[in-house]
Amino acid sequence: MNNIIKKEDVILNQKKVNEINLYAVYFLLKENEIVYIGKTENSSSRIARHIKEGIKDFDSYVMFPVDKND
Repeated sequence: MNNIIKKEDVILNQKKVNEINLYAVYFLLKENEIVYIGKTENSSSRIARHIKEGIKDFDSYVMFPVDKND
């Protein structure tokens, strides 16, 4: 799974990640198990908010870009 991104990478590269705006369906993972599925219009800020809020327990995520009209 080349699309898995660890949340530590998001924190370390936050400026780079915040430049990415993407309509996407995303999966939050904990030890390679899905713990949450979401859809967002701004993928980078949504993942950053999940990290900041600390409510969802996850260690990585996968994003699948979608057409904004889907």
